[in-house]
Amino acid sequence: MKFKNQYFVAIKPKISISKTSIHAPPKLTQRKTSISYL
Repeated sequence: MKFKNQYFVAIKPKISISKTSIHAPPKLTQRKTSISYL
């Protein structure tokens, strides 16, 4: 699951940052976005 999440973030970094920027800071964007997407 973790690997898939990272892959998704790598594919759509713009959307991940935009959606996560509202939820958490940029440092947790990748991890928070991966959980939000799933």
